[in-house]
Amino acid sequence: MASDNPNSPRFKLSRLFPGRPVGGAALATPLAVWRRRTGKGRAAIFGREARRGTLLRVCGAWRALRVGPGPLAAGSRAASTGGMPTDEEQATGMERKIMDTIKKGEDPYGVYPSKPYGGTKDDPHLVPSLTNVRLVGCICEEDATETYYFWLHKDKMERCPSCGAHFKLIPCELQ
Repeated sequence: MASDNPNSPRFKLSRLFPGRPVGGAALATPLAVWRRRTGKGRAAIFGREARRGTLLRVCGAWRALRVGPGPLAAGSRAASTGGMPTDEEQATGMERKIMDTIKKGEDPYGVYPSKPYGGTKDDPHLVPSLTNVRLVGCICEEDATETYYFWLHKDKMERCPSCGAHFKLIPCELQ
């Protein structure tokens, strides 16, 4: 039997909740709770013996046992304190700096395409970075299927091993 195996989930659940059914019936619905409480089968629910008050009390108790506040509680709590704060109001530290630079129209992560450079030794591709080292990928030809990756270091100009384009790391900071 699966529940005799100490490694099975059924065994673990039966140890956590002794006397409760484990398996498909482990999640008690209001209908199952009503059946268990009254001792009546499915026919009694739809027959004359079904008591609406008992079923409603069980449903209310089941709702009260749910974990966490309902969706209306959060809205009423927020309305009583003046509303939910926006992201800008509650952001602090590095997150706040990033949001401010995005508002200014700057690129905090270096993801926007930069202006085209010649890629020569006199006019290298400038790569902004927040750190002293950055991994760069060069797609040498327009329809190439490979990307050549290499590391750029601060104050050093690197050359792509495939096409010979020059790259230079420029430090940038979030202000």
